[in-house]
Amino acid sequence: MFKPKYLAYAIGVWGGGGACAPVLGPLLGGFAYQAKGWTWPIWVLTWLSGSCLVLIIIFLPETSSSNVSDKVPLHLRRTHNRFSTDGWYDCGSSPAIIT
Repeated sequence: MFKPKYLAYAIGVWGGGGACAPVLGPLLGGFAYQAKGWTWPIWVLTWLSGSCLVLIIIFLPETSSSNVSDKVPLHLRRTHNRFSTDGWYDCGSSPAIIT
């Protein structure tokens, strides 16, 4: 997903989010409560959760075993010009290597 050169930055951002969220959540929720009332922190969480759900639906690949087992042989047939029904077995590599 990330080049090895940038992997440390990606892990740092991921870890920073996990460390900062428990601190910033109540802080920002407290400001929203004081400014707009007790329902606003709930609405802010709903908006953030909804936007994250949309991003996950758009960018996260399908990992269902039935879907993957259908797509891997099709990918191999297109890229290697192999038309057998064995899927990745006839290619000499495992499905973990194929991306």
